[in-house]
Amino acid sequence: MDDNYLGEFDVGDARTIWVDFRNALDAAADPTTVTLQVRRPDGSIYTPSVSHPSLGRYEAVVDITQHGRWDIHWAGLGAIKEAVQSWFRARRNRATQPSPTSSA
Repeated sequence: MDDNYLGEFDVGDARTIWVDFRNALDAAADPTTVTLQVRRPDGSIYTPSVSHPSLGRYEAVVDITQHGRWDIHWAGLGAIKEAVQSWFRARRNRATQPSPTSSA
């Protein structure tokens, strides 16, 4: 796993993800525009609402609805130009989504 791996969660969870933007002096700073794209395991793109709780910090709640790998892409434009990527894995709900190899 790489440094941008956020962990493993369960289908049905709602997780807060965040990014911290910093300027060239390593101080918290706000981009002019911030975008967030989340790719679900089925390849569809999800754009959750983004909040801005403090200088340089942006957050969003991701509703985990599918098992597999979720990719996250934050982009800051304007005053701070930076892209930040991360990902997490979601486990299937074994009670409602049995493994394809399980028998009934």
